Amino acid sequence: MGYTSRTDPTNSGTTGAGSGVTGNLGYKHALTGKTTLNLGLKREVSTYLTTGGSEIDSTASLGATFQATYKIRLRLSYDYTISKFPDTPIGVDAVERTDHFQTANFEAMYQVLHWLSIRPYARYQTRHSNIPLDTFNSNVVGIELLAKKAGTNQ
Repeated sequence: MGYTSRTDPTNSGTTGAGSGVTGNLGYKHALTGKTTLNLGLKREVSTYLTTGGSEIDSTASLGATFQATYKIRLRLSYDYTISKFPDTPIGVDAVERTDHFQTANFEAMYQVLHWLSIRPYARYQTRHSNIPLDTFNSNVVGIELLAKKAGTNQ
């Protein structure tokens, strides 16, 4: 846990400023010998050089991992983030932009050989914002083939 405070004397008013309690809390629990549950809460203040402003994110996350065998692993996760952007410039006005961002992930990993793995994955994202141009939905699906040199973890 901590506290972050940011001020920017080069900007007029409070543009570029951001402060608040920050921290990261995680909990991992083995439900069975093969199934693990992960819970998390996070709050952070991020700053961006390109916008000259701050972003305050509050995130809740939930995930589960099922290690069916030493060769097969399944993962599910869900994150919900509320992002606040104080004094976001919209034309000549500044408003507090607020986003509600959700991400759902699924992946399966199959260790074919000690040097070869296959990982199909899918992700769904949606962001709803009080600024309509910043609202979107996204789907990502893919498959990763990973070959690594024998005797290394890379």
